[in-house]
Amino acid sequence: MEITIDRIKSIVHQYWGNEDPISDTNFDGMDYQCYTETTADGYEVYVLKATKEEMDIQEHVHYYDSDLADDLFEILLERLTVFIDQYLWDDLYMDDKYEEYWVDQMTNTDELDDMFEETDMTEEEFKHLKAEYHDEEETEE
Repeated sequence: MEITIDRIKSIVHQYWGNEDPISDTNFDGMDYQCYTETTADGYEVYVLKATKEEMDIQEHVHYYDSDLADDLFEILLERLTVFIDQYLWDDLYMDDKYEEYWVDQMTNTDELDDMFEETDMTEEEFKHLKAEYHDEEETEE
C-alpha cells in the first residue's frame, strides 16, 4: 500500500484542524500571501507576507527561495492559511516539507495514534503505517 502525497496532506490538514489551508485562487481571503514579483531590472523575487500587512521590502521580500519553504511551512504549522500559486508551491518543493513532517510524526507512536483517532485515516492505512514505521506486523482481519 502506498499513501500518496495528496492523502498525506489531507490527513495532516485534518490533524491540524485546518482542512483547507492552501489556495491558489483566494488571494485576499487567506491569512498569508506567497508569490513572486519581478524587479524593474528583470529579477524575480519572492514575497511572503500577512495579507493585511502593507508590503515592506526588508521584512517580506526574499531574493533567494532557500528559507522561504521553511518560513511557509512554519506558517502552516501555526494553523494559518496561505495563498500560493501552484507553480511556486512546486518550485519550493513544499510537498517534500510535508513528507519530512509526515516521517517525523510517523516515527512517534503517540502522534500516529492521535492522527488515527482525529482524522479519517483508515484502519488499513493505520496498520500499514504501524508496520512501516514501528516494525509491527500488518495483520489481516
